[in-house]
Amino acid sequence: MSTENKVVMGVVLATLLILGGGVFLANKKGAEALGTAVSDVAILLRDDRPTIGLGDARVTIVEFADFQCPACGAAYPVLQELKSAYPQQLRLVFRHFPLIEVHKNAQVAAEAAEAARVQGKFWEMYDQLFTEQEAWSGLSDSEARSSFEQYAQTLGLDVERFKRELGEHT
Repeated sequence: MSTENKVVMGVVLATLLILGGGVFLANKKGAEALGTAVSDVAILLRDDRPTIGLGDARVTIVEFADFQCPACGAAYPVLQELKSAYPQQLRLVFRHFPLIEVHKNAQVAAEAAEAARVQGKFWEMYDQLFTEQEAWSGLSDSEARSSFEQYAQTLGLDVERFKRELGEHT
């Protein structure tokens, strides 16, 4: 797939996320306007989810993603652009949605992100996994793990702790 097609696909995906219900206003009035129960929104926005942006941001995007998914990878630069363009108005909440039936390394990639999260570097690993997606997607499980350990080292994580955490999440 060409880069141009990936960008178009990313824009379409981001638009679908926004229009299709991926955007939730984090207040009672906004939730009611969308026809969503406030409790449903609260579940999506739980404090234990990786979140970037202001808590009182006007718009919250809840991203359900698989780090190995090409469409998610194509949406990544669009989300980066939105975060950059609207830093005060946008909050991004991440939810893991590994499609393990079609993406053999999706689960271990999600686990790598969580192992990095324990050391306060979820978003850095998130960036690394998406920017390097083509490099690790076709690897065997052990090769993918090795790549993720290299990413952990690049990010300045305690690699031994990362390996232990990765083992605990599998």
